[in-house]
Amino acid sequence: MINSFRLSQALIVKNEEDNIERALSWGRSFLDEQIVVDTGSTDRTVEIAKRCGAAVYHFDWVNDFSAAKNFALEKCTGDWIFFLDADEYLEPADPIQIKKALQNAAAQGANSISCTLVNLSDTMEELDQAVLIRILKNEPGLHYYYPIHEQILFPSGLKTYNAAELLTIKHTGYTREAIINKDKTRRNLEIINHYLAQNPNDYVMISYLADEYRSVQDYRAAVSSYYSAIEKMPDSLSADSQRAIYTFCYLMEILVTLYTASEKDTQLQNLAKDISIQAEQILDLYQTASTVFPKEASFDYWIGYFYYKKNLFRDAISAFQQTLAKLTAHPNALGQINQNFIGKINALLGDSFFHIKDYEHALEFSVKALSLEPYNPMAGTVLLSVGSALIRQKAATLDQFLPIVTGLYSLQNTKNLLFLHHIASGISFKEFEQKILSYFTEEERAFVFHK
Repeated sequence: MINSFRLSQALIVKNEEDNIERALSWGRSFLDEQIVVDTGSTDRTVEIAKRCGAAVYHFDWVNDFSAAKNFALEKCTGDWIFFLDADEYLEPADPIQIKKALQNAAAQGANSISCTLVNLSDTMEELDQAVLIRILKNEPGLHYYYPIHEQILFPSGLKTYNAAELLTIKHTGYTREAIINKDKTRRNLEIINHYLAQNPNDYVMISYLADEYRSVQDYRAAVSSYYSAIEKMPDSLSADSQRAIYTFCYLMEILVTLYTASEKDTQLQNLAKDISIQAEQILDLYQTASTVFPKEASFDYWIGYFYYKKNLFRDAISAFQQTLAKLTAHPNALGQINQNFIGKINALLGDSFFHIKDYEHALEFSVKALSLEPYNPMAGTVLLSVGSALIRQKAATLDQFLPIVTGLYSLQNTKNLLFLHHIASGISFKEFEQKILSYFTEEERAFVFHK
């Protein structure tokens, strides 16, 4: 029990022997019950789940995740239910943070809690993030609908507390290896297409169809489906229509990525030509999306990135500053770009200012970025490039510049030294490179030169 709240965990699983133990371990010490609904595993999933102490129930699979989740809801007795997939886990699993989220949600009269979801690559590097509902108040009449990418329905209406800054879930299920191993895309497409055959104008499910194409980099099909979803959206959308927001976000992301692809990436360049992506198309989409959802920062980010990649740095600066302003004014934004991107946006601003030789602002934003992400390579490069430029112009000396660096980094830390040396070497900032080398021990210096 967390404070006065009983907390249940519920999982829908099939052949998850590689994930089930981790899925049941992260919160075992403070969860009141763990409910596992198995839909037909032929591996050791059920055995492991029982060994971990979970209550395991069997459900005959009917190609409908909502049906399985609604069955799980019937088994949960907690005041709140933590609904995760087997390939998701809370990190860190901090009961104090969960308690704070539950208390805040209860105080605000919320019946659901959203968390940050981080999608991980095969090498466990971050791919992207989203803010999604993962904790539900166990109210009478609560149920799911849609056979896949299930939506929540509370009879009293959905009231969500945003705990994105408190709770982070790591998700390994959409790495390319996991997609191949589980054939999730084929399964998902089958379920979605079956639903759309009966409900062809449902923009939400058309958008999820586009997501499936995006996940396997079938960008042609994804673009077509996202536009189809937009065409079928109702004339009036509420500010919390998250699926509509993500439809615009993901479409902008793909169009900008393809249109600004480098000459080395001929496959993406050719695809952009085949789809006939035009700059005006991207600008029109930005205008439409930002008109429908004026508080959403994601669209300003993507138009800023479009300008940045096209070397239109003054336009990029304006768009990125607008992104930060919206994230500050609306910290609980529902879209793709959220508080976790502030470091990256500051780095892009720093680099944009550097390109127009505004070294004062380049320094300001690179320092802001590095205070949030100490090993951000772009921000580190801008920081040292500004220092190099100022010293070449005799506007500063190395001794005057060094305190800016030491305000961010301890030069007694080997990782910091390696990072700074690598950046300095890459931009041929010889004077600073030699200075950093002087802080290495003999053994460390030998290692650096050996490499």
